[in-house]
Amino acid sequence: MTLLLIVAGGNAMGQETRTRGTYLNLNYVSSTMKFEGNSSKLKSDYGAALTIGHTFNLHKKPILGLIRIGIDCTYFDLNFAKSSYDTEGYSDGSGWEAENVNVYKAEVGMQVGPSIKITPVKGLSASVYYRYAPSYSGYYDDEVEEFKGGYGSYSVLGLSVAYKVIAIGVENRWGTTKLNIDSEDSDGKTVTNKMKLKTSGPRLYVGFRF
Repeated sequence: MTLLLIVAGGNAMGQETRTRGTYLNLNYVSSTMKFEGNSSKLKSDYGAALTIGHTFNLHKKPILGLIRIGIDCTYFDLNFAKSSYDTEGYSDGSGWEAENVNVYKAEVGMQVGPSIKITPVKGLSASVYYRYAPSYSGYYDDEVEEFKGGYGSYSVLGLSVAYKVIAIGVENRWGTTKLNIDSEDSDGKTVTNKMKLKTSGPRLYVGFRF
C-alpha cells in the first residue's frame, strides 16, 4: 500500500512539473520585402512556415512558483512566401499590356534565443521570446527566370499562449538576405555582387507542445 502511494505521488509530481518543452508550430506568413536602395516594397500574397524546436529551462524549479527562464532552440525553420507585381509585358498592337510577375522567396534555417514562460494555473501558460535565426535564403523571379540564393540573418520576437498541448501565437520576423547577383562588366566577364534584400512581417501560428 505504501509503495502504491509513493508511485502515485511521484506520477502526480511529474504531471505538475511537466514543462512540455518541445514545440511544433504551423504558421501563416505575411511579409514585405524590398531591395536596398529601392523605395518600392513588395507585399506577399500568401505564405506559410513550419518550425520545430525545444525549450531548455535554465533552472529546475519555477521562480515564485510561476516563472521559467529558458533557451529556445529551433532545430528546423522553413519559411515560404509568394508575391507578385505588374510590369510592362508585350504589345498587342494598340499599346503595352501589363504582365503579372510572380516572385517566390524561401528560407531554411535555425533559431536560438531566450524565452520567459509564466504559468499562472496548471496547464495554462504564456511565453515571450526573442530568437536569432541564421538561414539560407532563396529567391526566384518569373520575369528574370533565375534562382538566386545567399545567407540570411533574421530576428524573431514572439508571444504565445498555450493550454496543455495546444498553443496559439504571433511573432514578428525581420532581417536581411545577401543575394548573389551575377552581371557582366565592360569586358563581358561575369561578375558576382552581393545585393541586400530586406524582409519583415508577422507570422501567426497554431502550435503543439509535447
